Amino acid sequence: AHPATYSILKSQKIESMLAVPMVIDNTLIGFLSVDNPKSEINDKILALMHMYTTFVARSILILGLSKETEFFKTHDPLTLALNRRAFELRLEKINQKQSLGIVFCDISELKKINKLQGYKAGNKLLYKLSEALIHIFHNDPVYRTGSDEFVVLCSDISQYDFDYSVSV
Repeated sequence: AHPATYSILKSQKIESMLAVPMVIDNTLIGFLSVDNPKSEINDKILALMHMYTTFVARSILILGLSKETEFFKTHDPLTLALNRRAFELRLEKINQKQSLGIVFCDISELKKINKLQGYKAGNKLLYKLSEALIHIFHNDPVYRTGSDEFVVLCSDISQYDFDYSVSV
């Protein structure tokens, strides 16, 4: 029925396969398969495979969520810039013997934009500013420190390089 798939499997010397779908919340996330099973497939083997796919699928889900949770401990969920907590942790570690350039940006009239155009427009503006700062200062951390405030810390940077980055 599927010649391309057949040729791939045949080249790997797969003559038979047991494939069990992995489903989470009614969404197919993949398959768990056994190539060339040595014994005949029976109800016990199928039950075991279904149990194993549930375990693997839940493990994948948990790992994904834990990575996301770790990420948002230090990042702003709207802009993906580092958050105020990350900024405060960074301030504690500043080397006072290195040069430090600080860029502070805020969006004037954000409350007015939210009121007149809606929060969706305000959020889009916040995201676009964050995206621009992260692009311009790609080697330096960008923090969202308040509702409409962003700070970039450019550590160990020459005056020339800092002035150039700010002028972009």
